Amino acid sequence: MFEPSVLAHMAQESAPQPLTLQLDRFEYRHIYSIDQLAQTFSARVFILLQIPTKEVEARKETGFPLGDTDDGDEDKLRFKSARWYLSRLRIHNMAEGGSVQTNVVTGADGGLECSMLVSGTFHVMFELREFPLDRQFLYVHLKSLCANEKKVPVRLEVPERGLATVDAENFALSNVWRLRQKVAVENRPINMQELGLSYPGLRFVLCVHRRPGYYIVNVVMPTGLIVLLTGAQFQIAAEDVADRLSVSVTLLLTAVAFKLVTSTMTPAVAYLTLLDRYVGVSSIIIFLAVGAAAVAGEIDATFDRAAAWSLLGLWAVLHFWFAARVLAAQAGYSAHSWRPASVRNSVRC
Repeated sequence: MFEPSVLAHMAQESAPQPLTLQLDRFEYRHIYSIDQLAQTFSARVFILLQIPTKEVEARKETGFPLGDTDDGDEDKLRFKSARWYLSRLRIHNMAEGGSVQTNVVTGADGGLECSMLVSGTFHVMFELREFPLDRQFLYVHLKSLCANEKKVPVRLEVPERGLATVDAENFALSNVWRLRQKVAVENRPINMQELGLSYPGLRFVLCVHRRPGYYIVNVVMPTGLIVLLTGAQFQIAAEDVADRLSVSVTLLLTAVAFKLVTSTMTPAVAYLTLLDRYVGVSSIIIFLAVGAAAVAGEIDATFDRAAAWSLLGLWAVLHFWFAARVLAAQAGYSAHSWRPASVRNSVRC
């Protein structure tokens, strides 16, 4: 019988050594569209991974470099070729219908360069609570189908020389989004606990900030002016309740109709966005103006003046708050701590 330490040493020696795939370069070559409703973006990306020379030299005796007649079963012990390993790479968040072009060539130093040119639509989770001042993290999630627990594992590495870039000059959506010219690289393995398997992965994260000018001009400014016009009712005598109500109710109906028209401009999500909160508070101010018009004739002039200044104060506070959020968003764009929390403590960007 073997001692436990000897058994552990034998198991360690018999465990398969993972093949190392080092990131040499990643490029966002072109971003076609960003769809906030479908929570997707379309892009063309280029990925270059390198099998180091020492890995190739160590495995030459098994016919490693470019053979492509391997058995597809990863549970069999026969060593796989470089093309087989490349064929086991997938984009985890890419929708159906995309295209992937792959190639394997021998590098100048004797290593193998495995390239992937991917064009398609990628699913992401958009956070729209700050819409239209939001920033979004667009990412491409690369994974290997070679499980760490099986007989041909893979290790995805990001060495110091690994580069991740974006083509900012040809960014066609610059009139809607501001593009960060840095790409963060994150180690992102996929764990399938129910199967007891884990798969290595890398995620390439790109940050974009929305330009809010369109929504400020077409939604915020008209809504703010409609609310401000409710102050005109206080120029009508308090005893003329019908005239006052005709002004305030007309403006209320105008605000509701405008909200319905502009609803197609805003994302349909189950929570309130920043723009929803602004429009909601504006509607509340108009409702308060209608209530003040209905009771002003039964209360003295002091109440009328207090109501007018209170509504004007609420309007000013609302727009001061919104302006502060806009300035904070502008300052956030200039800050360097733009990366998501999951990326900040991971690999380089």
